[in-house]
Amino acid sequence: MLELANLLQVVLGSNKAIFICYQYIFIKTIDFDPLEASFDELVVVLNEYGKADGWLIEMANPDLTQFIFTEITEPTIGIKQPLFICDFPIVQAH
Repeated sequence: MLELANLLQVVLGSNKAIFICYQYIFIKTIDFDPLEASFDELVVVLNEYGKADGWLIEMANPDLTQFIFTEITEPTIGIKQPLFICDFPIVQAH
């Protein structure tokens, strides 16, 4: 990741990349801890952001967390400078 961060800085002339923990980016962007959340808390977050849907609620907990990351958290990060997310949970590190 560090090599890619350096490459982005040189090629794009971007600011230095930020490296941030998966858990912390949720807390920072939507005030939500994905590693401690219950299924019901995941559903509350989906409802708060207008993303809840019947098919989605039927999915397993890790899938809901990944959906929240993709649909709610991810669009708000890495806009002003490259950002690398570290320490993904094993079930989502694919």
